[in-house]
Amino acid sequence: MRRSFNLFQWSLRFDSYLARIEEFLLILILSFMIVFSFLQVVFRNAFSSGIPGADIFLRNLVLWIAFIGAALTTRYEKHISIDILSRFLNRKLNAFRKISINAISGTVCCFLTRASWIFMIDEKMAGSELFSGISTWYLLVVLPVTFFIMTFRFYLKTVSETAQLFQTK
Repeated sequence: MRRSFNLFQWSLRFDSYLARIEEFLLILILSFMIVFSFLQVVFRNAFSSGIPGADIFLRNLVLWIAFIGAALTTRYEKHISIDILSRFLNRKLNAFRKISINAISGTVCCFLTRASWIFMIDEKMAGSELFSGISTWYLLVVLPVTFFIMTFRFYLKTVSETAQLFQTK
């Protein structure tokens, strides 16, 4: 018996794997930042000179943590939301509200994906360096990637909410 391909189920599974990768990256980057910051302090105090470019690199890693965390927050729906309206709407209208918010958020993230991609490519073309010959655009790749992931997740939630709405008539 041949199983049919279900794009929605595959997308949910892919999202689950993606979340594990993001969680691993967050732990790895944060651990690296702690060790690297500690070494920077030790070198400054012991040898009166720090690691060249360390402060700039750590600042950019904070950007990575923020954006990867934002993408992961989107998955678990733990982002900031104002839901006073949900207290006054019935179940069906509340479902439409959620669908609309997710669809609009996905569209905004889609535009931000494109804008951040253009920004990253412009930085690549400009050839600007962050420090020690490392191009700025290498560290900016997190922007379009995480905005794309957020777009994917908002649209996945839109489809999920829509399916739930029409299943429970």
